Amino acid sequence: MPVEEKIERVFGEIGIDKSELRPEAELKAGLGIDSTEMVELLVALEKEFSVKIPDGAINGGSTVREIIKYFSNAAARS
Repeated sequence: MPVEEKIERVFGEIGIDKSELRPEAELKAGLGIDSTEMVELLVALEKEFSVKIPDGAINGGSTVREIIKYFSNAAARS
C-alpha cells in the first residue's frame, strides 16, 4: 500500500477525513489536531510504519506534505 494511503488511513482513525488532508495543511492550525489527538496520531503512525518517531520530528506545525515525505524517506531506508 502506498505511503499516502497508509497516512490517510491513520488520519481517519483519529477522525480526520481524507478530504481535509491538503499537502499544505498544518496539523494544529489547518486540521485542528489537539494535543491528545497528536499523541494518538504519532502512536498510530509509529505502529503503521513500524518506526520510532524521534521527539520533535513531527509536531503541530508539521504539514501533511512533510509527514508524507518523512514516511516516504523512512520506507526507503528500511
